[in-house]
Amino acid sequence: MVIGLFRIFAVLCAASVCGKFVSRMKLPSILGWLIAGIIFGPYLAGVVTLNITDALWYHIFIKFFECFAGVMIGREIIFKKIARSGKQIVGITFVQSIGTFLFVTVVFTVVFLITDITLLRSGNPVKSWQPGVHVF
Repeated sequence: MVIGLFRIFAVLCAASVCGKFVSRMKLPSILGWLIAGIIFGPYLAGVVTLNITDALWYHIFIKFFECFAGVMIGREIIFKKIARSGKQIVGITFVQSIGTFLFVTVVFTVVFLITDITLLRSGNPVKSWQPGVHVF
C-alpha cells in the first residue's frame, strides 16, 4: 500500500507539471491531468498497476479526485462566453442529437433488412419460434 501511495503521489506530481505545461499553451489544465493519467496509467507506462486500481483505498481516492476534477473544470468555464453562444449551443446539440438518431435508425434498418431480421415482432412470427421458447 505504501508503494502504491508513492506511485499515486508521483503521478499526481507529473500531472500537476503536465497541467501547468498545457495551460501555458492556452488550453485547460485539466487536459494535462488527463494526458498524464493516460500515460502513467495501468495500460501504457504501468506506473499505476492493476493491483493498485483494485484496492479499496484507490477507489476512495478516485471519488475524491473526481470531485477535484469537477472543480477544476468548473473553474475554467467562462459564463459570459456561454451566454453569448447559447443559441448556437442549443442548435448544434439539437441537430447532432436528431442527426445521430436518424443515422443510427437508417443504419440499423438497412442491416436488419439485409440480414432478414424482423424489426417489429408483434403480429409476425419469429422464424426460430418453437412452443415454449421465448425469444427476446
